[in-house]
Amino acid sequence: MNESTFDIDHLFSAEIVPFKQAYIERNFQPPIIFRDIRELEDDSAETSGATTAYGAKIPVPGDVDLLVAGFSCVDFSALNNRSKELDDRGESGDTFNAVLAYANKWRPSIVVLENVSNAPWDDIQELLEKIDYACAWQRVDTKDYYLPQTRRRGYLVGVDQRQYGKGVQKAIERWGPLMQGLQRPASCGVSSFFLPDDDPRVQRARADLEQQAKDGTRTHDVEWAACRERHVNYRRNKNLGVQRPLTHWVDNGTCGVPEYADRAWYRKQVERVWDNLDCSLLRNATPPWGQFDAQFKTRVWEPSQNIDFQEDQGTSGFAPCQTPTGNPYISDRGGPLIGYETLVLQGIPIHKISLTVETDRQLQDLGGNAMSSTVVGCAILSSLIVAHGALLHPLILAGENDLEENRLTFEKSTLALHWESFVEDARKSARRVEATRNTSMEISNVSAAYEKLIGEDLSGIYELLPECGTASGSLHKRLPDGRRNDDEDNALFLFLDPDRIGPSREDSFVFSREHRRLEYGETRNEVARISPRWRSWELKKPVKADGFVEGQWVEDQNAATKLSVLDTSIAISTPRNTGTVNLPDRCSHAMAILSCSFPAPKNIDPRWTIEQEISLADKHFFTSFAWVLEQTRRIPTLRDWRRFGAADLGPRDSFVPFEDQKDARDYEHKLKVRPSLVHLKANVDSDMIGHIKIGLNINSLAHRAAAKLGEQGSATSLSWNLDTNYIPPPKMSFPKYQLLSNINDDMYPMPRRLKLELKPEQRRSLGWMRAQEASAGTLFALEETEEVLIPQLRWKAEARAQRDIHVRGGVLADQVSYGKTVITLALIEAEFAELDRKEIVERFVRCGKSDRGLIDVQATLIVCPPNLPQQWRGEVTKFLGTAYHASEVLLIRTMGDLIKHSIKDFQSAKIILVSWNLLSNDGYLTRMSRFATVPECTSSSGRAFRAWLEYALGQVKENTHTLQEHGAKMLRDRLDSTAKDILENEAFKGVIPSKRLKGQAYIDGKEKSKNSTKAPKLAALKTPTGDPFGLGTKSVQQSWQSLKGPLLQMFRFNRIVIDEYTYLEGKDHTSITSIQGDKRWVLSGTPPLDNFGEVKRIASFLNINLGIDDDTPGMISAQDLKKIRKERTGTLDLIVNDTDLGDIDCAECLLPVDLQPTHRATYLELSHHLNTQDMRMRKASKNLSGDKEKRVNASLGDASTPEEALLRSCSFFTGEGCEDIISVRKREHGELRDDIRKLLRRAEKLRMQCGEIDKHYGSWKLSVEQNSLGDADATQNVKDLIQEAASYSRNTVLEDDEDKAKDFKAELRTVTLEVANMARALASRSRGLRFIVNVRMLQESFSESSTDSTIGVSLTCGHIICDGCLEDQRGKGVCPVAGCDATLTEHSLVKAKDLGKTNENKETTMYGQKLEDVMRLMENLPKDDQIILFIQGGGLMQAVSRALTTRSISHHAIVGKADDKSENKISDFQSNRNPATRKKVLLLDVAGVAASGLNLTNANHVIFLSPLLADSQYLYESNMTQAIGRARRFGQVKNVRIYRFVALKTIDVDILEQRERRADALEEYKPGKTFGQFVPSSAKLAIRKEKTQLIRDADGSCRLVPRSWLLERDEHAMDEIRAHVRDHEDFSSLIKFSQAFMEDN
Repeated sequence: MNESTFDIDHLFSAEIVPFKQAYIERNFQPPIIFRDIRELEDDSAETSGATTAYGAKIPVPGDVDLLVAGFSCVDFSALNNRSKELDDRGESGDTFNAVLAYANKWRPSIVVLENVSNAPWDDIQELLEKIDYACAWQRVDTKDYYLPQTRRRGYLVGVDQRQYGKGVQKAIERWGPLMQGLQRPASCGVSSFFLPDDDPRVQRARADLEQQAKDGTRTHDVEWAACRERHVNYRRNKNLGVQRPLTHWVDNGTCGVPEYADRAWYRKQVERVWDNLDCSLLRNATPPWGQFDAQFKTRVWEPSQNIDFQEDQGTSGFAPCQTPTGNPYISDRGGPLIGYETLVLQGIPIHKISLTVETDRQLQDLGGNAMSSTVVGCAILSSLIVAHGALLHPLILAGENDLEENRLTFEKSTLALHWESFVEDARKSARRVEATRNTSMEISNVSAAYEKLIGEDLSGIYELLPECGTASGSLHKRLPDGRRNDDEDNALFLFLDPDRIGPSREDSFVFSREHRRLEYGETRNEVARISPRWRSWELKKPVKADGFVEGQWVEDQNAATKLSVLDTSIAISTPRNTGTVNLPDRCSHAMAILSCSFPAPKNIDPRWTIEQEISLADKHFFTSFAWVLEQTRRIPTLRDWRRFGAADLGPRDSFVPFEDQKDARDYEHKLKVRPSLVHLKANVDSDMIGHIKIGLNINSLAHRAAAKLGEQGSATSLSWNLDTNYIPPPKMSFPKYQLLSNINDDMYPMPRRLKLELKPEQRRSLGWMRAQEASAGTLFALEETEEVLIPQLRWKAEARAQRDIHVRGGVLADQVSYGKTVITLALIEAEFAELDRKEIVERFVRCGKSDRGLIDVQATLIVCPPNLPQQWRGEVTKFLGTAYHASEVLLIRTMGDLIKHSIKDFQSAKIILVSWNLLSNDGYLTRMSRFATVPECTSSSGRAFRAWLEYALGQVKENTHTLQEHGAKMLRDRLDSTAKDILENEAFKGVIPSKRLKGQAYIDGKEKSKNSTKAPKLAALKTPTGDPFGLGTKSVQQSWQSLKGPLLQMFRFNRIVIDEYTYLEGKDHTSITSIQGDKRWVLSGTPPLDNFGEVKRIASFLNINLGIDDDTPGMISAQDLKKIRKERTGTLDLIVNDTDLGDIDCAECLLPVDLQPTHRATYLELSHHLNTQDMRMRKASKNLSGDKEKRVNASLGDASTPEEALLRSCSFFTGEGCEDIISVRKREHGELRDDIRKLLRRAEKLRMQCGEIDKHYGSWKLSVEQNSLGDADATQNVKDLIQEAASYSRNTVLEDDEDKAKDFKAELRTVTLEVANMARALASRSRGLRFIVNVRMLQESFSESSTDSTIGVSLTCGHIICDGCLEDQRGKGVCPVAGCDATLTEHSLVKAKDLGKTNENKETTMYGQKLEDVMRLMENLPKDDQIILFIQGGGLMQAVSRALTTRSISHHAIVGKADDKSENKISDFQSNRNPATRKKVLLLDVAGVAASGLNLTNANHVIFLSPLLADSQYLYESNMTQAIGRARRFGQVKNVRIYRFVALKTIDVDILEQRERRADALEEYKPGKTFGQFVPSSAKLAIRKEKTQLIRDADGSCRLVPRSWLLERDEHAMDEIRAHVRDHEDFSSLIKFSQAFMEDN
């Protein structure tokens, strides 16, 4: 085709998946993206058009020359067990028929189709020929077209015969040979396509994996039992043995990750995947598959498939077919193929496309579904050669005349260099090396000529070091002999050094001074190589081998070799370095940033003789002119912010995509015609002077920033800058939020009518709040930043939009219990002392807060959790007495309370107390739908509810205005008339975003309405009716203020106060933040500051929009990073106040608990299970589960984390003794044995009937003989049962009927699988029974002084093992008992001394020792004292409540969410003084909303059943502060005592030592002992809190002390502490926490 070019016009794309729609839009900007190609099959598509990705309905383009379509392959795929034909009209058939319908209706000239190779191509060709397309198709493989991927696909090309006549058929026959002629086999392996490890995209992918590992996300968990037999048989058939050399994984447990491998990826996998990897490694190590170590070869395995699906027989360096949901593993990388690399293997140039927020899984989906670009490119090119095609357009750069010229020159110079040349001829001087091998090997008789050539003496003794990480464990190290300098830094090694992709038979042993694992592209510095035929492990006697060297570096003697720099000068023009810059008037024009001229090389590409508009994706441009751009890119000095002139942003339209088709169409159009942000032009003139011009559309960038800022606040200030040396950081880190103190604020005068004298600190808080409410409020600067990157130049341009808003209110974060309630009431009273009702309302007008619609009222609206309104009412009475009339304080907890009050009551009130769940109550929302005349909301939360509420509030405002101005009668008429046509309102017509359905969901979806992508018909929505507001009553029509049960959204309150805002979420949060108020306050002693999202929620209530709140790796766009950094450092300084009121006397103590032996044994079984699962929530196998598995699963129950399950386990026990558990496990063991006996008898009978054709049962029996069960006792049991069954069935005769014999064989296979599962379950039950039996034996015989203290019992298999045996097995990791293959580690062995001696008494340990100690403490406390017991988790609370009831300890338990019932219980606990009915104890969830904000000064004892489990340090400290603050607060008249129970050697200690920060010691409680803390004299000045450790005192008591006390840095302090410390016994239990709890550790 010579040098002709094609102008291409991309008319439309079709894609159903939203993130792929976004990818297409971002990278290819087609005018149209249709959301569902199936719409093109509808008859209406020709007239009505089809729906775009944005929801607009537009005509379908018809003038198409080339249609390229890859229709769904799911029904044809070899991986689909339920494949379908075209006529079955599955997803594949439907999408193909849509393509066929388009071709038939709109007649594209050329059609190119792609699908899997086994698609019904003959049928597809026949259908296209029926509509007059001449077709040809053929199968191709991607590896034949440049890319190292085995991807077999079919391609079909059709040409329209109606346009070109019947002669087309002859032309189309040329297409196949043309395709074959364009083939070029891939010549490099997949490693050359990988991104380097330090690439930010790789780092982000790994960060995602790490986060998923922390969250406990795992690969789809297929039950290992369902795959085990397939794997066992595969190993046996391939002679792979039973070893797991790569992963070392243990049954139902964890794996050992190779040191070079990706730990996060391994942790995500399941047993089936781990074993697949081991089998693959073993398979490659066997002769039929090459006999090599795959850890050093580039093999791409697909462990997500069955073990026998793909046997990895191809060439090293080639990938199998990449699928959207695969899990490809690279053997020499030790980790996965990331999504970016999947795209690259499809020939997609990731350096030319924009990928922003796509996850790694989505990128893999893109790559797995994509056509290989080299293949489809050849198909298109070939089709165009046999047919024809279409076109492109340029762009303009403004502002070039405003540049000032600078000149950059290079002086000509000459550099003389010292050269060394690599000489390859040295290999011709190879000589013999003689060697022998055992655990060490001697190298001798190396020829002198050879040693002279290489400059090394290779002889010596070489010791084998098989565990040091070289291929095939082949590392040998030469031992020093005194003759050579072979120290540790200069040792000589001999080892196998394989080539990543070469044949294993060509891999050689090498001599080298280093043996580290090389990265791709690195070359080892070798001393010499040995012939590839030589292998050290094959040596049985001295042998001779050829040795050679690849070449040597020698000095170049040619002194004339010189290097010179090209003679060039570059003239550069850049904007003047001034504070202001003149910008183009229109946002469609760019501002010139850089213009340069330079002498062009003589061999410059002719294409540059014409000025061209350059795309940022034009790699050729940036490569051709890199030498110019690198010198000029940093010239513009524009890093300082430059302000725009007066910003005229003009009117901005507001669109909501997906809600309205008209809006969606306008939105789509305006989005697509936005001007480009970067303009590049280049050309070379006739004088061979090159010119490059770069412009930025700063105006458009600024408009985008301003649009994100919104309309709120003052005039917008715009500025911009340009960073010409921007390097994106791989990870953003932000400072933590800090609360500000009011220690320097002035004290406000005491409000006259307040009954309580405020403390100085409280008066300072009051003064700060009054200042925040001043007429202008506090100035707060909002900022949004938009940016554009030119990564090839390392340029980043930013535009910043800033706007000031006035905030009246803030966050009062005084410490818990220090009187936020009384300060708030003082704030209300201070205002009423200055202003009356009329003046307060008039101020709304002066401040611009009052407008048409809402009713302005003087009241402060206080919204709080359902358990607090009554408490607030009591505080009003307590602190304000009779200053406020009863009618001036409204208490509204329920809809019934609301309906009692009229608008006039609201206008007269000074304080309105509301339970926050009122506003999301269904009855309340139904009233709103009637008053707003909108359909009732069908969504319970989320975006749909917010959209409904936003529309409804607009209607509420309009209707409230009508009520005030025109009265109730007109409003009722308006509501009635509006209700009739509300369903036709355009606001309630929308389009649901597209979603791809798969499998059965696709079939089910087709059964529904053909319009399944449309919103439900609104006739089905419930329309508002009736007159719930009494608009038709005489009283309301005479005075609208008589209307009862008004909506809170009808008013603009003087002040809104949200108490315990931390716990407000979901629908409640959305509803409450919709209420209008002049001043807005949040009360929280522990405001959520853990992450930006939580702070943003607070700011949204204060009418401050802080923008994006998702900083998950990979989920944040580049332009948002600077904005978030700015917001995170400045937000709270202006809206939060924190008060430090000093300390209130309070004493706390520690109560350690030793669990009873049986309780500890069952706890340890759960702990061991979770530790083997790497602390992930995986229940024990339910397949034939026994008592042990049932207990584990019951403990996990509905626990949300492993830690929570362990907390429950060590806090509560059912009270069973060892004998009870032994009895249960013996019974279960016997029952299972009987079931196996029955099955084996049936199996043996079937074996006799089907004869020799059986394979599976015989293989299983053989595996039992070889102890595949891994437990000698279980194996012997099964062998006895097999022998018994064989004897029982010996008279069964062989079946003569062949068909019946086959049926018997099929049944036998099923029985074999079942009995194999039962046999493994028997091994598990044998171990569980053995464990509890041996626990009892150790308890009964244990003595502190006996040698029994050195023995223990294995949690894995139940065997008793001594310290000596454990030491002998160190490094082997297997139980030393013969016939047992259970994993054994130090952590899986429970020492007899840790179990203790049994002294169980069922009457006193019915619920476990810890709960027994708690109840005993309660019974011993003074009769008149009341107690708060904090528990974590509703299930445990119910169990504790039952225990207290059993012991006749009166109590209230607040279970679940706060509600009216809980408020009544709390009120009774607070105020009931009747000894006969008063409750002694209140049970609260330590982390629940029901415990927040309560004033429980009637109680002076606080008990924590367990340490608080929190996933961050901030949450731990916040919740503990909240909990203790219930009793430790102003108004408390008794001494507060806090009791911290902790079960030793359990997770309790782990949590305490991880989270508790102290500067003093927490001492053990002893009855009669004075509460207090021990602090060594030299540590008294150390006031910083730090991590702690539990120790044992010299008198046997436990103490929790700061860890620094145990460091030997202060001898005096250590002497003082040693006098108090008996030993450093480790009281913790876990190996580690799950990742979710290690985030900020």
